[in-house]
Amino acid sequence: MAYFPYMYCYPDHRHQANNLLVNCNYFPGLHPTKSSHTKQHLASPYQQHPHPSLSSLTNTYPSLPISNFSIDQFASVCNILLQSNHIDRLATFLWSLPPNDELKVNQNILLARATVAYHQRQFEELYQVLENYPFSSEYHPKLQELWRNAHYLEEKQSRGKELDAVTKYRVRKKYPLPLTISDGEKITYSFKESSRKMLVEYYKRNPYPTSEEKAIIAEAASLSKVQVSNWFKNKRQRDRAKSYTTCKSMLEIYIC
Repeated sequence: MAYFPYMYCYPDHRHQANNLLVNCNYFPGLHPTKSSHTKQHLASPYQQHPHPSLSSLTNTYPSLPISNFSIDQFASVCNILLQSNHIDRLATFLWSLPPNDELKVNQNILLARATVAYHQRQFEELYQVLENYPFSSEYHPKLQELWRNAHYLEEKQSRGKELDAVTKYRVRKKYPLPLTISDGEKITYSFKESSRKMLVEYYKRNPYPTSEEKAIIAEAASLSKVQVSNWFKNKRQRDRAKSYTTCKSMLEIYIC
């Protein structure tokens, strides 16, 4: 089991049953269940001085203590807040979760943690989450996007200007996806090796595919039609440039 040295949502002394209330009417299908987390915690500085945004969330959801939630219901609330893009509320909700090992490894909650860390520019926390827990393939696209965008932002801050396509490629090459959020297949020019090989094979047959053929290739290679069109266009340009260089060299040899 992965261990995260800093988990802003799980310390024992931060949770108190009455600290956070959630309105069931706001989250359809959620109803209180019996919970084993009924132990009363001693007062702490965190309870005396609540999270800055805790009061706003309490006012929004005034009817149900979260201590009665099951693991699945905690995850459902995270999903709803993610889908509605309520990042601040999600951060507060995560901060107020009870201490529980199952919550620490729930993939929906880990996705929520990663998203909050990204929006709060806590990139080290984001990388820790992504590198230390093996996620199911269904989570890979979103987590890969967070990984790359975080590194783009760090590079942009370092350079003090927007990144062009070449710089982004170099960033992706410098910071490859961790195996925890990918299937381990080699990525070449942002494409999986299997997809690139498929494009090359189609190109050998016909460098000028029709719109319908591009759609078929895109589906077979798990790419978008735009990606396929751009790849074929760039490949033709590279081949033309290579052909011109070769002809020029041969002409120079002949003249000499």
